[in-house]
Amino acid sequence: LGISVGVLVLTYFKFQFKQFASNRKGQKDNDFEEKNLVDKVFDISIPEVTTSFSFRNQLSTSWHLSTIDFRSIVFSWPFLAILLSGLMLVLFQQYEMSPQDGIVKFPTTANMLRVPMFIFSGTINLLTFLYVGILMFKGSLSRMDGLLDVTPQPDYVVLGARLIAILKMQFLLLSLVFIGGIVAQVLAGYTRFEIGHYLFELYILQGIHFSIWACLAICIHAISKNMYLGYFLLMLVPVLLIMMPSIANFLDIDLLKENILQYNTVKGQFLGFDYSDFDQYSSQLVTYFAYKIYWLTCGMGLLFIGLLWWKRGFTFTLKERWNLVKMRFTGVIKHSMMLGFIFFMSTGTTIYYQEFYVSKIAFSKESQNEMMAKNERLYGHFLNLPQPQLRKVKMEMKLFPESQGFLASGTMTFVNVMDVTIDTIVIATSFKEITDVRVLETHELLSEDEAMHYTVLKLEKSLILGDSVHMSFDVKNYPNTFLQNNSRVVKNGTFIQSHILPVLGIRNAFIKNVKNREDYKLGTRIEPVLIPGDSMLTSYYFQDNANIGLIDYECTLSTSGEQTAFTMGTLTESWKESGRNFYHFKTQEPMVKTMSWLSAVYEKLRASSKYQTLEMYRHPLHNQNDEHYFHGLSASLDYCSEWFGPLKYDTMKIIEFPETKGTWATVNGNIIPYSESYFFCDVSDAENDMFNIPFFVSAHEIAHSWWGHQMDPANIKGSRIISEGMADYLALKAVEKEFGSSKMLELKKKYHDL
Repeated sequence: LGISVGVLVLTYFKFQFKQFASNRKGQKDNDFEEKNLVDKVFDISIPEVTTSFSFRNQLSTSWHLSTIDFRSIVFSWPFLAILLSGLMLVLFQQYEMSPQDGIVKFPTTANMLRVPMFIFSGTINLLTFLYVGILMFKGSLSRMDGLLDVTPQPDYVVLGARLIAILKMQFLLLSLVFIGGIVAQVLAGYTRFEIGHYLFELYILQGIHFSIWACLAICIHAISKNMYLGYFLLMLVPVLLIMMPSIANFLDIDLLKENILQYNTVKGQFLGFDYSDFDQYSSQLVTYFAYKIYWLTCGMGLLFIGLLWWKRGFTFTLKERWNLVKMRFTGVIKHSMMLGFIFFMSTGTTIYYQEFYVSKIAFSKESQNEMMAKNERLYGHFLNLPQPQLRKVKMEMKLFPESQGFLASGTMTFVNVMDVTIDTIVIATSFKEITDVRVLETHELLSEDEAMHYTVLKLEKSLILGDSVHMSFDVKNYPNTFLQNNSRVVKNGTFIQSHILPVLGIRNAFIKNVKNREDYKLGTRIEPVLIPGDSMLTSYYFQDNANIGLIDYECTLSTSGEQTAFTMGTLTESWKESGRNFYHFKTQEPMVKTMSWLSAVYEKLRASSKYQTLEMYRHPLHNQNDEHYFHGLSASLDYCSEWFGPLKYDTMKIIEFPETKGTWATVNGNIIPYSESYFFCDVSDAENDMFNIPFFVSAHEIAHSWWGHQMDPANIKGSRIISEGMADYLALKAVEKEFGSSKMLELKKKYHDL
């Protein structure tokens, strides 16, 4: 204590408010000059500081604050761990990705985007929910909220900074998919990099989607009293969206099932986008952007709500916060929210009207069950009613790719091939097309059901064995609307099957699920037991309502001037008229009635086998497996022709159709519609060495020209083992002949394992 007092007294007497130049040891006080800097201080010119709170400067402030927040996110250890794990996961998914059937395919950009986004999108949303909460409660977590609250910036500057930081984080996470996709393609030796496709789908289509979730997260965290309550509420939202159909059924409120009431959802889309090299995203983008504009408007409204509830200063009770909300709800915020609400409601009303009063022509899953139940109740007794079989079609098909429409017209001839008298015919028409049918023979109209698309007629003169009935028809698509393409025609890559044409007999569409049958009080369904000698077997093919039988077919087919069109039969004439391409096809001999019509911009390739000329029409960029397709065709054609006799048409054509129309191949007379997905098989890959899909599928489909077309099984259970089993067997024999028995046995084992 004494020492302390001594130091205090000494300091008191020695301390002076003066500045001295440094003196060296041994110098006297008068040896250095005393510096009095007071007068010099007043000589310093200090620039005048001005403050600016212009909107431009506020935006700049938001951006700089967002950069600070973004750095705090990306340099945090949890985020870095998730980032690296996510990158490895994306790379693994993209590099090791193969379809469920085990066939390795080329890492196209569409595949690089489809599967990773399906899985990784949940991670992006979880990180969005997590870091919005961390940023929103950053001040309270660091106990700096009091200092932050008195900063001279309005609330929307800070809120905007939080939003921009989260958008930057989402951009970074989406870039993982981009980088992972490019790396996977490089490692696989795939050099067709579609950078524009990556950028558009990731940063525009997906970017809009995730930004809307960010708006909801900011709103909920702004309202919540603590961060963990906000997390809980945000995690409830996806659960509620999944449960919404069940809740709607429980409450018997069908409106709750609609996407306009399910946050950030788009009708007909779950995750990812259907994409084809032929027509890219086709018509789905219009619907997508319509819904996203609707939900983005909602998201902006949620941001304004978050701004009203923004926590600044000390408020303790809900009443205090509510009073603060009412004080803030003035001026620009009030008018902006009112205008946004009007736009939101207008957009939602427009979408709902377009879907339910303009665009809706197809059945939903629930209405499909109702249709099948009604089909059984009202028309089930017609199932085994003998009907004439289709024997001749002469028609014209006009395709309009530019406007995405079509018009089909012509006549159909049906012949009674059974030794029973037929006096009643049931005509079924497509639900998705506008069909006008006229039976030329004298008849009486018994019933016409527009809802079920059935017409029942009683012929004035009954049909005995060999008698025929003639029907003229006009079929066209429903008009396309703002949100829905009601046509089966696309701008490039049209593939239409014979489902559009009228058929005789009722649809073989019945509810099979036992519980669903109980719900519709249908009772137990008893399937008829058919035996090979039953005359009713000739009424149906293994495909529903195909009215199987070989038919004479003639068609004049037209499309736009830059596209080429095909249907089955021999091309007898082609010409150009009014800027459109016209083709006349006619069968040289009766063919199975699996008609189809295709149109696109194709590249043509030619080859030959021992018996036929081979042609392939495919997308100009899908040139990876040309030799394998031709090899499979020629090998199977030569083998089957030697054993069962040559086909009577001289040309077989493979014609590619978009993957969005299906992932299979089939044979329609002398044409083989072939899915785009098969053109991406990586035959050079080691895993495909013994499973050359282009070769095998081509050989399989050609075999159907004999087994399934010339020799068709009876319509009994297990009958398809004849058509499909023989096609597989003959394809394996073609493999054995071309590559040896060991390779065939390896393929057989691989095929069996799949």
